[in-house]
Amino acid sequence: MKHYFFILLNLLIPSLLIAQHGYQEGYVLVTAEDTIYGLIENKSYYENSMKCNFKKNIDDTITHYSPNEVFGFRFSEGKYYISKEFENQRYFFEYLINGKLNVYSKQDRDLSNHYFIEKDTLPFKELKFKSQITLDENGIQRIANSKTHNLLLSYYTSDYPQLKEAAMNIEEPNSSSLIKFAKDYHNAICNNQSCIIYEKKTKMLMELEINGGVSHIFVDSTSYIPQKSFATGGFMFNLMVPQISEAIFFGLGLSYYQYPERILINKELLYTTLYGDSIFKWTYETKYKSHIQLPFGVYYNNHRPGLSPIFGLSTNILYFFDFKALCGINYQRDLLAIKLYGEYSMFTAVNSYLKSVGIKIGISYLIK
Repeated sequence: MKHYFFILLNLLIPSLLIAQHGYQEGYVLVTAEDTIYGLIENKSYYENSMKCNFKKNIDDTITHYSPNEVFGFRFSEGKYYISKEFENQRYFFEYLINGKLNVYSKQDRDLSNHYFIEKDTLPFKELKFKSQITLDENGIQRIANSKTHNLLLSYYTSDYPQLKEAAMNIEEPNSSSLIKFAKDYHNAICNNQSCIIYEKKTKMLMELEINGGVSHIFVDSTSYIPQKSFATGGFMFNLMVPQISEAIFFGLGLSYYQYPERILINKELLYTTLYGDSIFKWTYETKYKSHIQLPFGVYYNNHRPGLSPIFGLSTNILYFFDFKALCGINYQRDLLAIKLYGEYSMFTAVNSYLKSVGIKIGISYLIK
């Protein structure tokens, strides 16, 4: 049943990624020289590539700019997008480094990242990468990575052959390796001007959370399992990976919960058959017992100052079928936050399909 959880994640993550991250100071480049200063909505990398939501001030109405309408936009802290055409359609590409070799990135809805390069004398091209499992002559599985991106990097920097080995050694394109490669190339062939690195220096965040509350399990359809309310609590370690999103956290924790179990209370011998078989009457009672949960989940929480929404999905990795969905609000003050959220749970116990609801309050701290 756990594959259902990952199907739900695939449905949930794109929805999380289009949620609002809040407006930040920046400017829109109507042309390469004409700018409008104000506030820009910082959304996911994918959403940022599709449109720019702009306000002159916090109380102003939203203006939506498409890649066909403006040259680009930039946040004050450094993240920079410009409009470029790729496969007969225009997108906003994140500008990673501007130099003798320009590097860009774009994220798809499924969280896959793509990287592109261009040069004054050479066109805008994608650094295509593909990884697949192959069988050698002995039947052993091996991972084979394509070399298309290596060959393209080597070709675009062929005027400085000393970098060929470095180009061929980049196993998989990513922001850090491509920025370093482009910077080394620029510094090698340009002595009078430095390259410009636009990539926002966002590091991973860890969130430590302690929570507690009350859960209620409803009576099941057979009435064999009684309803019950009980206290729950635990703690979570949530990690934000900036390459995916600045508001998506993956979490693992430890918590306390109660599950119903069938307990044998009496075993009575009724009679013995002519063949010597004993026939017993078994009497069971359903009781609630305390258990430890190891929740693992994905959560949306942008941690902007003040109130913001939180929601997500989790599963208990100790049980075969035990899922939770949650939503609520987060109040952020510097690195501290107070959360209030509700939970809806589905799980199996005593061969029965059970549902429960709960309400929790949590206190968390961000570690940068």
